[in-house]
Amino acid sequence: MEPLNQLVGAVWGEIKSGKSTLALTWDKPLVHLDFDQGFHRAEPNFAHCNIVKVPRDQPIESYLVAGADIITKPYQMPVKWGQTLTGYIDLWNVVVNDLRATYESPLVKTLCIDTGSVFWNLRTGAQLEKAQQRNPSRTRLQQIEYGEPNSDMRAMLGACRTYNKNLITVHHVGGVYEPKLTAQGVEEVRVGDTYAGWTQTGALVDVVLRTHKMSKNGVKPQIDVEILTCGLTLEAEGVKVPNASFDTLLCVINSLREPNG
Repeated sequence: MEPLNQLVGAVWGEIKSGKSTLALTWDKPLVHLDFDQGFHRAEPNFAHCNIVKVPRDQPIESYLVAGADIITKPYQMPVKWGQTLTGYIDLWNVVVNDLRATYESPLVKTLCIDTGSVFWNLRTGAQLEKAQQRNPSRTRLQQIEYGEPNSDMRAMLGACRTYNKNLITVHHVGGVYEPKLTAQGVEEVRVGDTYAGWTQTGALVDVVLRTHKMSKNGVKPQIDVEILTCGLTLEAEGVKVPNASFDTLLCVINSLREPNG
């Protein structure tokens, strides 16, 4: 069986569990879209890399240069005052242009969206701002209005395969809710954890990962990962990978895809 050398994935976990650090181990050159503006926390782990930092007000296309290992750009989410949204549409248009340049660049092997949770909030915020321009009293999207954001997310994930790129999206922790009978009646009650963001992400990526960070006997903490779902081989689901990275995850998945693996 031909070994895999590309991976489309999503990773989530608690704060400071190494999500961004893991994502930045993906194949280089890598473009990091920093919606949480937290690259500086992971940066010390990549002192061996040639890092190019794109100013917030500059298009990423001008910085896709040969020799760069990691190209990172921060995005400042608009401040929400009350119920009226402004700036979401403008920022989304900037992001779309940066995505297009990243996918079309032959220099780039991996796109990292950090975090996919904020990325989804930006896209739905742009949709709500558009609705408010027509009707200022609107405070939320109707179900039918999620069609365009859903289509854009599918396009973003599908483009990585069209352009032969790796993709890793980082996510905050979200909740799993179920209707439960309470003293107040039937309510949606949180019954577990999952990734926060676009709910269809898990069905379209190759793997969904959860990070767990451990420290042993004063040694520098390592990032331990559990493979929650894997569309490449069901044998990988539930497997825990110590001191995980892009290379070790590929190695585990490839070994389990083998007929006698």
